[in-house]
Amino acid sequence: MTYSIHYTANQRYEHPQKEHFVDRHRSSLIQRISSVAAILDQLLDHKVVSQEQYDTILTKATRQDQVRELYSGALRSSGTRGKDIFLSVLEELEPFLIEDLRGQEEHFVDRHRSSLIQRINLMAAILDQLLCHKVVSQEQYDTILAKATRQDQVRELYRGALRSSGTRGKDIFLSVLEELEPFLIEDLRGQEEHFVDRHRSSLIQRINLMAAILDQLLCHKVVSQEQYDTILAKATRQNQVRELYRGPLRSSGTRGKDIFLSVLEELEPFLIEDLRGQEEHFVNRHRSSLIQRISSVAAILDQLLDQKVVSQEQYDTILAKATRQDQVRELYSGALRSSGTRGKDIFLSVLEELEPFLIEDLKQG
Repeated sequence: MTYSIHYTANQRYEHPQKEHFVDRHRSSLIQRISSVAAILDQLLDHKVVSQEQYDTILTKATRQDQVRELYSGALRSSGTRGKDIFLSVLEELEPFLIEDLRGQEEHFVDRHRSSLIQRINLMAAILDQLLCHKVVSQEQYDTILAKATRQDQVRELYRGALRSSGTRGKDIFLSVLEELEPFLIEDLRGQEEHFVDRHRSSLIQRINLMAAILDQLLCHKVVSQEQYDTILAKATRQNQVRELYRGPLRSSGTRGKDIFLSVLEELEPFLIEDLRGQEEHFVNRHRSSLIQRISSVAAILDQLLDQKVVSQEQYDTILAKATRQDQVRELYSGALRSSGTRGKDIFLSVLEELEPFLIEDLKQG
C-alpha cells in the first residue's frame, strides 16, 4: 500500500499561511463569483484597482474572464493588502460562496468525525497500519486499544495522534480507511452531495411555485435582483430552475442550497417528502420484516463475508447470537450501519438470490 498521493497532497498544506485564501481558491472564485461589477466598485473605492484596470476588466465578455483579468492585473500587483481587501469585499457581497470554500478546507476526516467515531469497525487493523506509518506511537497504540469501546478508541485517536500529526496524519488515516473500510468512506462521500444536487433532475421537472420560491431566495440574498429578473425572464418553469442552478446555487454553495431546500420544504412539502422517501434504502424500509422473516442467515453471511461487507470478527459475533432474529439485528446494528449504501446494495442482491420469494413479496407489498 502506498501513500504517495497523500504525501504529495500534504506538501500543499505544509505552510498554508504562505498562500492566500484567494489564491488557494482561484479556480473556484473564477467560476463562481457572480457580482463582479459590485465587487469592482468596492475595489476601486479602496484603490486596489485603478480606473483604467476597472474599465479593462469590465470590457471582458464573461464574468469568468473578468475575474481572470482581475487576478492577472490588479491582484497580482497589489499583493497581500489587495487580496485582503478583495477577500473582505467577497465576505460582504458573496458570503455564501466564501463560507462554502472555507468549509471545503476542513479535512474529510474532520468533517465526518462524528460518523467515523460511530461507524468504524476494524480499529485494531487500522491502528496497525497507522503504527507502521508512524502516525501513532507504540504508547499511543496501547493507550487507544485499552479503551473499552471502539467509539472511545476512535475518540482517543482523534484527541491524540491525529491532532498532533496534522494533515499528513489525516491523509494517511483516510487512505487506510479507503483500504479497510471502503464502503463506509464511499457512503460518507456520497452524503457530501447536497440533497438539491442529488435530485436536480426531479426538481427541474417538478417545481411549481417558482416565483414564490425566488421571492424567498431574494429575501435571503441567495439571488440578487439581477439574477431574479434573469431567471423569471426564462420562458418555462423548467428553464427557470435550470438558470437558478447554473447561477445562484452554483455560486452560493452549501449555505445557498440549504436555504433553497428550506424554502422548498415550506412551499413544496409534498415534493420534498416524496424525494426523501425515494432515498430510503429498501433494506431500511423493510428492516422489521427482514429481521422477522430472513431464514438463511448463515448462507447470507457467507456471501457478505466474501464481498467484505462483514469482517470475520463481525461474522463470528453475528452467528454467536441465539436466534435468527438477533443475528439479523446484529447485522443491521454493525456491518450494515458502517458499510452504508454500497453494503446495503450488496445485502439486497444477496437476498434476491437466496430469499427471492421474500424480496418479491416485500416489493409487491
